[in-house]
Amino acid sequence: MLRSSGRQLPPPARTLRPLVSDAQGAASISPSVPTTTSRRPPCFSDALHRKNDALPAVCWIVPNNEVSEHPPASVRVGQAYVTKLINAVMSGPQWSESAIFLAWDDWGGFYDHVPPPNVDGAGHGIRVPGLAIGPYAKKGTIDHQVLSFDVYPKFIEDLFLNGQRLDPKTDGRPDARRNVRENVPTLGDLLADFDFTQAPRPPLILRPNP
Repeated sequence: MLRSSGRQLPPPARTLRPLVSDAQGAASISPSVPTTTSRRPPCFSDALHRKNDALPAVCWIVPNNEVSEHPPASVRVGQAYVTKLINAVMSGPQWSESAIFLAWDDWGGFYDHVPPPNVDGAGHGIRVPGLAIGPYAKKGTIDHQVLSFDVYPKFIEDLFLNGQRLDPKTDGRPDARRNVRENVPTLGDLLADFDFTQAPRPPLILRPNP
């Protein structure tokens, strides 16, 4: 989840403080994405409903196996978990300046007639679902751009770091990437999924277990 300032994009070179949350809702806030998550407060839901702008600019929600929808976990339980998270954002005071990206890291093993683009030695994988949710997300739109998981850091870097990239040659940490995947010419731009001139849509609260 990302937060901006209403219809205005965030200023460049803004300091990011990622929030990584486990499936129980407990969160760990640190200057860099931690390798493990904490189960101690503050929890994600509490932070959403505080009035003191408690959420950082970028939040990553990482489910545990129980709600991951991976076998043998229940898809129904995983879907209810995701619905509750999005409902919490929508019903909180920061919905009007939020953008939510919901993605899956597996395609379910189903046949896909479209071969993955060959962008470098690593290439892209089989297509997976992704949703853009927010008060300024375009309604009823299917994004036909070539997208990969690299588009999420690209979106963050463009908005908050003025386009500065995390280069594996200079980022000062173990990084097995062969290149800066955010700079692949065929990679699309998630800003195309939003219209900041439209009237913001109100929350749409869904039942976790319909």
